[in-house]
Amino acid sequence: MAADFFSIESFPSFFSHISQDYFISVNHGINLALISGDGLPISGFLTGFRNVLDLITQTPSCPPLINHPIATDLGYSWRPDKAAFFPTGPKETFYPRWLSVTNATPVSYPGYGEDLLRIRREVARLELLDDNRRLELCERITAIRMPYQRHFESWFEENDIDWVCAVNMTLSDAVPVTMALHRAAEQRWGSGRPGGVLFWDHDLLSSYAVHENDERVYPLRPNEFTLVPQAVPWHVWAIVSDVLLPETRLYPIDLRPLVVPNILPLLSRQDIPIQGPSIVSSFLLGIDVMDGVRAGRPILLCPNRIFPVKGIEISIRVLAAIKGVSIKRGLAVPYLLIFGDPEEDPGYAAELHLVAHESRLTDDIRFLGGVPLCSGVKGTRVMLDEKDLLQLAAATHGGVVYTPNTANLESVGLGPALASIADLPRLVSKFNALDQVYGDGLNVIRLDVSSPNGFDVAARCLVDWMVASMKGSVPTSQQKAWLDVVLQNKGLMKKKFPMKPWKDLLLRLAVDRGVNDDLILDAQAALGMAEGISAMM
Repeated sequence: MAADFFSIESFPSFFSHISQDYFISVNHGINLALISGDGLPISGFLTGFRNVLDLITQTPSCPPLINHPIATDLGYSWRPDKAAFFPTGPKETFYPRWLSVTNATPVSYPGYGEDLLRIRREVARLELLDDNRRLELCERITAIRMPYQRHFESWFEENDIDWVCAVNMTLSDAVPVTMALHRAAEQRWGSGRPGGVLFWDHDLLSSYAVHENDERVYPLRPNEFTLVPQAVPWHVWAIVSDVLLPETRLYPIDLRPLVVPNILPLLSRQDIPIQGPSIVSSFLLGIDVMDGVRAGRPILLCPNRIFPVKGIEISIRVLAAIKGVSIKRGLAVPYLLIFGDPEEDPGYAAELHLVAHESRLTDDIRFLGGVPLCSGVKGTRVMLDEKDLLQLAAATHGGVVYTPNTANLESVGLGPALASIADLPRLVSKFNALDQVYGDGLNVIRLDVSSPNGFDVAARCLVDWMVASMKGSVPTSQQKAWLDVVLQNKGLMKKKFPMKPWKDLLLRLAVDRGVNDDLILDAQAALGMAEGISAMM
């Protein structure tokens, strides 16, 4: 038995909302549902969620705080702007066994997708609508909201859901669905049943400055149609960075969010096998780079979706400069592996292919078609997850290129962090969160896209670091300088992305559900939470 770190008696206010009719200790973990507002089969949100679960599954002796499989709705049926996946998801699926993904379509009629997009546009520019048009908007929202509310209510009941993790559902991509979630949650948990909704926001309305056709996609602040987390017992609100805190204070609500930073992936300490039969060699053969890698070509990673604001065209220009530097120095030219799925935005993908062709880089670039939550085979194609790709880049002495083209879009921007935990050189363009989140302590090559020779300067620096990362390839002084960079960045990542807030939150969700003391105490001990659990805000 673990030491007595926690007892229910120490949290009288924590449980004050729970009806005694529901207060029954359970001998298993919580039944969690995942709802993503992204509308994508693969995304950084899902990878971050996987990393959270890994805190439990990859911690020796930690009991299962969360039951598997996890009932999941990835938002396919309400994101018509993700046309390749609307309304039931991709033609081929590749989900891990711990996810049970629904393809439910609670609403379906001719013109449904257009109606959703029209609602999103009007909600973003509500000040332009007169009273009659607002009433008409409300009626259209209600017509879609009601079937989704019934869907969520039955889905929660069928899966006996304790907690819902709702990712980026406070954005206004589908306000009828967000309204349905709020109402279904109140119906299930409003009478004192333990549990509720954890609203996990990576982005907020104003700071997520996405534009389409020169118009904002999201309103600058919440309005009457954009429901946000409330100060009710069945709502918990978490944001990924304290950079978002000032904006949350402008929301017209009393609830204050928890700052719960992203969890970075837990990488294996074993070297990844490139030679000989393995899933890695099968992957390299599948994307036709095995011969090049064996000949010494490094792998650069571009860990981004195919989404215009991600600036992948800049990463391609970076590769062109790196190729020029490498050829001049007699070094092997790197490959650039782009994470995203071209089907997310075929128009932008076509532009990227054109840029690659015009730069004579077609043979040096691979579009991976999305990076799965776990390595495996999708149809006939071998796919590697983020963790294996990072280790593959490290094994080939490659790096990470991360070049957003919109400064005020990324709330965190995990590219530099992923490179740091894998001991990889990293090159980034300027974005606000780079300084706001990471601060001055991050060793990174900064690309100045406005400078006439900015690409060449950054490319030379990145190649220098890639060469320095090879043992014995440079003088001892350069090797030591590189190792100092590696250690400093790793130390910074531990400070900027601590595991404790998520461990604490997971334990608190389990406590609120009424998971029995023995399981909680064992989990506390395994997760190293000797100081106990803080009460829910």
